[in-house]
Amino acid sequence: MTDRPLGSLQFRQLAAEIASRGVDAALATLAASLKEQANYRDLFTVRQMQVRHKLGLPIIDIGQTRDLADPLRTQLEDEYIVACREVGLLLLAEGKLREAWMYLQISGDKAAVRERLAAIEPTDENRNEIIELALYEGVWPRRGLELILASHGICNTITTLDGMLPNLSREEHSEAAGLLVRNLHANLLENVRADIERQQGKPPAETTLAELLADRDWLLAGGNYHIDTSHLSSVVRFARMSDDVETLRLAVDLTEYGQRLHTQFQFAAEEPFADYYPSHGLFLGALLAQAEHSLTAEGPARADVIDRAIPFFRERAERTDIQASGTAAIEFYISLLARLKRFDLAMDELNHLIPAGQPTMGIAPHLWELAERSGNYAKMAEICQGRGDLVGYTGAMAAASLTAK
Repeated sequence: MTDRPLGSLQFRQLAAEIASRGVDAALATLAASLKEQANYRDLFTVRQMQVRHKLGLPIIDIGQTRDLADPLRTQLEDEYIVACREVGLLLLAEGKLREAWMYLQISGDKAAVRERLAAIEPTDENRNEIIELALYEGVWPRRGLELILASHGICNTITTLDGMLPNLSREEHSEAAGLLVRNLHANLLENVRADIERQQGKPPAETTLAELLADRDWLLAGGNYHIDTSHLSSVVRFARMSDDVETLRLAVDLTEYGQRLHTQFQFAAEEPFADYYPSHGLFLGALLAQAEHSLTAEGPARADVIDRAIPFFRERAERTDIQASGTAAIEFYISLLARLKRFDLAMDELNHLIPAGQPTMGIAPHLWELAERSGNYAKMAEICQGRGDLVGYTGAMAAASLTAK
């Protein structure tokens, strides 16, 4: 209990209430008083006391509950989570973001914190706190990156994102990629248009980089460029994870610009992206064709770029020396097949190109995921049997049996 005054509630009154109405009533009275004073830290302590008393545990916990067995342990944890949510939401309503998150991360209430962050106007005083919660605490990575981009520029944002990638979900990675692709493309487009207007005396009518560069080789002559080329290569790399139509469309346009840069700006990279901008253009172009098809659901996906992309990345996968280079080229190929919804082929190629027991980089979906997304558990069972994977085989057969019911 706090040593601070409790307003109209006095120590003797609490003692009298315990004697006359019991512990439950006294704790409820104390909790109400603490809530009225916005003393939420002590309120949480009282809520814990109420929970322990409700479950028949010692009200003052000096470690007695550490080794509780189920179901009592689960009941205690569930009640504590309710208390965390209550206190966290109260703190959040008062704008005490960092304190609120201490409680709400336990209850898993990211959505509530995100909603609050969306309503706050960033200022010099609160910007770092918002970035810390949104990005480094994982509440809303895109929002954190937006603020870094606005306040520190694209270079710092790229560096930050590179360091955060292992902690981001695929969806969060895709959102971050979209943010950077849109920003860099807009700046590059503006710079190219300004260069054309300066040299030709009037603004160009074209609206994409590919159109602006057509028949204007002089724009990039002599090693000229219109944006930091290291930023360009990084943003194109980030775009690999996106399935968003607009992000992919702009990213493909960026590769059109990159392909026309002087050779000194054609950065070396590992396979399957050794020829950096052409291979990225093909990879992202195939994903764009699939994404556009998924959006309209009309007719087959545009086949030209897909029909070129699959054999291109297959050839790079097949010539990979796993011992020397690892599995990245193979995994990008399998990932591409999966994202093009060629699930059966992806399973076959995984079986053909990646030896059983070979460590992978997590780029390609697992055989289990491919089977789940395709519904072809028979193929998974066949592959697992051939690899001596009894667990995978059993899982596939069980999934097939359950699906048939």
